[in-house]
Amino acid sequence: MRHYVKEAQRGDRETLACLIQQFEPSIRNCLRQTPPGERDDLRQELMLKLIEITLHYDTEKAPTFTEFQLSLHEKKP
Repeated sequence: MRHYVKEAQRGDRETLACLIQQFEPSIRNCLRQTPPGERDDLRQELMLKLIEITLHYDTEKAPTFTEFQLSLHEKKP
């Protein structure tokens, strides 16, 4: 995922579109709880926010999956 975010940040629109598609099912599921008349507007706002977050996400500060797993094991008593 980190690779794709970096590619999107470099201006690869196709990669950005693929990233957005990855989140589409989750967004659709969340929107089911929204009144039907508000879904389209909210979906557009969520997509814009997703693009904004992707383009400004600092991949160097985010832990890798392995680092994340290790941190979980370190927290166990």
